[in-house]
Amino acid sequence: MVTDQHPRIRPIATRYGGVLFRSRLEARWAVFFDCLHIPWEYEPQGFDIGDGQAYLPDFILGLGDLVYAEVKPSVWADEDGVARWRKFMGLQKPGTRGVLLVSMTGRWGQMFTLYRPPGQPAVSGMWLCCPGGYHFDLKEPGLLEPCGQCGGARCSSCGGSGLHKDGPEICYCCDPPGSGRVTSTNPPPWDDDRRISDAYSTALSARFDGAGSAA
Repeated sequence: MVTDQHPRIRPIATRYGGVLFRSRLEARWAVFFDCLHIPWEYEPQGFDIGDGQAYLPDFILGLGDLVYAEVKPSVWADEDGVARWRKFMGLQKPGTRGVLLVSMTGRWGQMFTLYRPPGQPAVSGMWLCCPGGYHFDLKEPGLLEPCGQCGGARCSSCGGSGLHKDGPEICYCCDPPGSGRVTSTNPPPWDDDRRISDAYSTALSARFDGAGSAA
């Protein structure tokens, strides 16, 4: 039985960044998002999905558009929760994106389940970096499409200097010196970047004190 192979483990409530997460895995994903400067909101609001059911997204991610992210230890864990996520996504307008994030392997090429409309096969994607803009997103490998966050244009906020006008934060739109980008030998439209591996390492090595802050 699947339930025997994947026994339910009680999640550990964990505080990170001033937010109390229901599980340590969710907190690790928040660390990952912060490392890549990906805007996130945790459990923003619940939704009525019909038939007396409700759904509460774990995360909403800002990746040029809003992406609903569900976090589970594995694709087999909490079948009811995964079914609610799929049902919720099926009620959204065409083009709305969702992703099922699982436990991290630490490999930059780890694949995740991306939402597809009912009746279409599931699609796998991974965290990649847009060649023109230094933005991170979940994409199918080798996908031919522009970056929805920068479109290849330079950032008007920093004028190409790599620094925003309101502070010293690195602007990934502008390819600043020392930004840490490492393109592959024969890069596809979306490719690997050293910072993805670094973000996994930071998230996996983060130390939490029970329901306290990350060490």
